[in-house]
Formats: sequence, structure tokens, C-alpha cells
Amino acid sequence: METRNNINPRPFQPVSPGCILKEELEARSLPISDFAHKKIGLEEFELDKLLNGTLCLSPEIASSLERFLGIPASFWLSLQSAYEEDLDKSDNKGMVRTFLDKFTRNRVAL
Repeated sequence: METRNNINPRPFQPVSPGCILKEELEARSLPISDFAHKKIGLEEFELDKLLNGTLCLSPEIASSLERFLGIPASFWLSLQSAYEEDLDKSDNKGMVRTFLDKFTRNRVAL
């Protein structure tokens, strides 16, 4: 008996470093309003843009995140770089990620 896997590939959606940061803040139960200005020196609307992927994570923000969260700035900057590459691929080529693509990418430095 032949069985087929009817999984349809979904278009790849790039994940911003802000999405990862949002999950981290939720996991630590840190309120966004306090975290924004008091901890990393951003206005709340700027942090909101970062969390939604519309504000680029700068080296200054990455350093602030390292100081407060203890997660290396290089990690955040690698996420930003990978996000920008993925946006470029998805916008310019309509790239659909396959199962193997998910395992061949290793750009995030820890």
C-alpha cells in the first residue's frame, strides 16, 4: 500500500529579532512599558516597532539587551542579519522554504 505525505509547503515567513525578544519578555514576565524606557532606553512606541519587526535592531539596542537580559549582543545582531537576508529572499524571489532548508541554515552565532 502506497502512502503519500500530503503536506503542502507554506510560504516562508521571516522571523524578526523582535519576535524572539517578545517571547523572552513574556517568559520573564517583564512588562513592555517598564522594559522599554527604564531598561534599554527606548520609547514604548519604538520597542513596539522592534517587537513587530518594523524597527531594525541596532548595535546600541543589542548592547542594551545584553546588559539587561544577559543575552550576548552578537546573538541579537546575528538574528537581525539573518532576518534581513530572509526578507530579501522572500521579497525578491518569493522563496518557499522546504523541509531541508530549515536544517541547512546556521547563521545565528551564540
